[in-house]
Amino acid sequence: MIWFCLFIAHATVEIEPAPVVGQQSTVTVLNDISRPMASRAVRTTVRPGLRGEREGSAGLTDAMGRVYWTPQKPGKHLIRVDDDELEVYVRPEHLPWQAVGWLAGTAILGLGFVVIGVRRRESE
Repeated sequence: MIWFCLFIAHATVEIEPAPVVGQQSTVTVLNDISRPMASRAVRTTVRPGLRGEREGSAGLTDAMGRVYWTPQKPGKHLIRVDDDELEVYVRPEHLPWQAVGWLAGTAILGLGFVVIGVRRRESE
């Protein structure tokens, strides 16, 4: 009976620190009573549910239930151990230049609309 309970136990998947592209995070797998689960395969999926989705492996957990993972792509990832999943967002290492350009362009455009609105009011 005890062996049966051990095999149906669910895992808790935790990650520390928050994942960033190119930086190592520790994925920890614990059982229902917060004990480490060794030799568990940790799978990752980049962009789950989208056309460009790709699966990979972070490796097997050690005796402390840990595996070290260094994500290579930003965005949504799914970390899976057996039937248990953890959805995480991987931040880019640096703010992309396109985002900086888009924000600057939006700010300039918004300021232009404010100036036009003020001038119209003054002329009325």
